[in-house]
Amino acid sequence: MRDLAELRGEIDALDSDLARLFRHRLKVVDKIASVKRESGALVCDSGREAEILARVAVEAGEGYAEDVCRLFASIFDISRARQLEAMAN
Repeated sequence: MRDLAELRGEIDALDSDLARLFRHRLKVVDKIASVKRESGALVCDSGREAEILARVAVEAGEGYAEDVCRLFASIFDISRARQLEAMAN
């Protein structure tokens, strides 16, 4: 059986990966905000968000889908707020 320190080390490595990937996602969100500002597109695209939630729920699998969807709902909130702020400037 793996010990607590080893498991926490694995969590730390995963957290670093998540932070790196999220930072990359935010950079793309910033680019999307710029395109939306130039084109006059709306920030919120509930259809796209629904498609993403459906996809990640399937990818997450049974027992994880609900938590993964909650995570993505938070990601969408952060992304929308970031886009709104960028488009206001």
